[in-house]
Amino acid sequence: KGDQRASPHAQVVVGCVQSISKVNRLTGFAPGHFGLLIPDETHLALSPSWMRVIDYCHHGAESLAEDWVKPKDGTYRPLCSVVGFTASPNLSGGKSLSEIYQHTSVNYSYLDSISEGWLVGLKEINVPIFIDTRRFRVKKTAEGNAFSVEDQNAAYTPEVIQKLAHHYLEYASDRKGMIFVPSVEIASHMSEAISDLGLWAVCVSGECIDKNEKTDEFAARGRGSVLVNCAMYNYGVDFQDLTCVAPFGAMISKVKYIQSIYRGTRVLPGVLKEGMTQEERVAAIAASQKDHCLVLSPHYISERIDICEPFDLFGDRREGKKKVKGSPDMTKPAEVRDYLSALEKALNKHAHKQPRTVNPVILSLDTTPGAFMSYVPETAADAQSPSTAELDFI
Repeated sequence: KGDQRASPHAQVVVGCVQSISKVNRLTGFAPGHFGLLIPDETHLALSPSWMRVIDYCHHGAESLAEDWVKPKDGTYRPLCSVVGFTASPNLSGGKSLSEIYQHTSVNYSYLDSISEGWLVGLKEINVPIFIDTRRFRVKKTAEGNAFSVEDQNAAYTPEVIQKLAHHYLEYASDRKGMIFVPSVEIASHMSEAISDLGLWAVCVSGECIDKNEKTDEFAARGRGSVLVNCAMYNYGVDFQDLTCVAPFGAMISKVKYIQSIYRGTRVLPGVLKEGMTQEERVAAIAASQKDHCLVLSPHYISERIDICEPFDLFGDRREGKKKVKGSPDMTKPAEVRDYLSALEKALNKHAHKQPRTVNPVILSLDTTPGAFMSYVPETAADAQSPSTAELDFI
């Protein structure tokens, strides 16, 4: 990573994709040098930088040519195996990891982890804040579509930030929390607003030269402390005593939403003991000082994004969905208009709602009649009637 270099003869190399995807760094290793490639957070793997690394290690140097066409499975001999890991494999916008992977070796759902006593459940409080998104531009990112940062900066006025800060004080002042906002600028203003209300709050961003010191201080603190960040801690960082996660941005990416709220699902240290049964683990979590994590959501995100799927109640996912239809083409005015219109309806309907508390896991798995009245298939494959084999499996 960065200025560090690995020997071209090293048997094991750990690197960040930003560095190793550079052609001069990547070709420093001979094609076929690695027998196994492990992309962590592999829901990001369909981005160009990730695919350059995967294709080079799996297919060889010819994949770097501009006119290279990926061969079909079974028609070539791979140079290495690729095994990916992610907590959010079900991408939105018609994308599918089946473009890379042929098999799902392990599918351990969040629902399973709660019921078997390895992670804590969630309680979500919706506190409506109306932000007009009608003129927001939508941009494609590695985590799906997202509203323009510039447009969100303009919409998150001092008044909106103050309202969000007061909501946090009302519902989570006695918790250790992490707030996710759309930009570094908003993160700075939000941490100041919360500090002014008497809580300990710190803003952490990639621009902070003292981000490690700030993070260490937050980790050492208990209840009544807040870390405000912009996409700084979506992955790879867990504070076990975190009891509140607040996705304060107008999120439309399922991946980003799921990854943010998962930061608070770890069990407190010392609660689980070796040799405990499933029942003992569940009971120990229920009796602990962290029997759940609070999600403080001002945009009713759980009504649009399911953190689990009804499929998780009945079986194991065997095959990834094939890509049928891509996400909206942001270069076509008609598709942009339709997409924004749908988002506007989804967000505007919450303008006059009152605060409420829900269990987002139960809400996402609601199979009662009428629960799926708002469901819209993402791809043509999702819209098809079930096959005979699928009905037999159910």
